Amino acid sequence: MYIPPRSIELTTPPADEPLTVAQLKSHARIDHAHEDSDYADYIKAARETAEHFTRRQFLEATWTAKYDEFPPCTIWELPYPPLLSVTSLSYLDTAGVSQTLTLNTDYKVQSGDSRFIFLPFGKSWPLAYDEPSAVTIVYKAGWSAPENVPAPIVQAIRMTAAQLILNRETLSPVDLKEIPVGAHRLLEPWKVPHFA
Repeated sequence: MYIPPRSIELTTPPADEPLTVAQLKSHARIDHAHEDSDYADYIKAARETAEHFTRRQFLEATWTAKYDEFPPCTIWELPYPPLLSVTSLSYLDTAGVSQTLTLNTDYKVQSGDSRFIFLPFGKSWPLAYDEPSAVTIVYKAGWSAPENVPAPIVQAIRMTAAQLILNRETLSPVDLKEIPVGAHRLLEPWKVPHFA
């Protein structure tokens, strides 16, 4: 079951990008180096735009999601797949004291696109303190290395970054929100359904 978190924060961004500056320059037929730092920014902007469109995390990053309570069912779906691992699952108990659940004893994890936490047989979620953000999940999501990001996603980032470079003087704020048609088609199959 997907329950939108009260809040979610990217606490550790990815250390790499799925596309190098050299790969982008080759695609855009650029042979000078004096704007390389700008090209790195275009890659980041294109990646973040594609992540927002697909509702995915492309490269390993840490997210902190806060919920008001545990779900009413045994399966709990997390945002931004693919899920790599859950670092911690903690909550405030009915006395307002922080408690941490134990992986494989109190809950289990299904990683990948399934991206859910679930209860072992015979277990139930504890009762959390009645206040906002009483339950906190810290987890890692994304593909573990740039070479593991699917080729259609990398190509879509390449196309979007190249458009930002080649049309940087003519793009309006509205245009910056748009993904090129070809990139849109590449990303569409990777889009996660929006449940909220």
